[in-house]
Amino acid sequence: MNDTNLLYLVYGMCIMFHLMMGWVFCCRKQGLAKKLIGLLMLLVAVQYAKDLVFLPGFYAADPIMERITSSIDIVTVPLYVLILIEFCRPGWLSKMRAFLLETPILLLSLLYLLLRIDIFFEAMVVLSIIYGIGCALWTLRELPRYHRRLKEEYSYDEDINLH
Repeated sequence: MNDTNLLYLVYGMCIMFHLMMGWVFCCRKQGLAKKLIGLLMLLVAVQYAKDLVFLPGFYAADPIMERITSSIDIVTVPLYVLILIEFCRPGWLSKMRAFLLETPILLLSLLYLLLRIDIFFEAMVVLSIIYGIGCALWTLRELPRYHRRLKEEYSYDEDINLH
């Protein structure tokens, strides 16, 4: 088996795994966090399928196509943030708040895909970095509060925490 066939095999397995996990999380009647995880899994499967079309060696050959695929991949960043928010503050996340967090990166991605103006891609990368750093700092502040709420709400005999 050559390297290209192995790469297609691994991508195929990743797509199957993410589709199954997305189906498991989306189809059950569960909380918002698990539905968001299901949506994320389905989105990642679609992104793997998108990458599968361009294998092998396409990133090195065409930097514009690399930016196009990266702009599609960056759309998942706010979804990770939404999942973390829902885990740390269950019930706080509404459809409007989720929409407001996802829209800027989605809009910048669409603008770059349609117009191919570099400033949109660069703004999207900077915004995703801000999301990541902001989410990390927010999480550091929020986790002790979450653990305190767990202690107040549940018997603490089982050592329940977010980990």
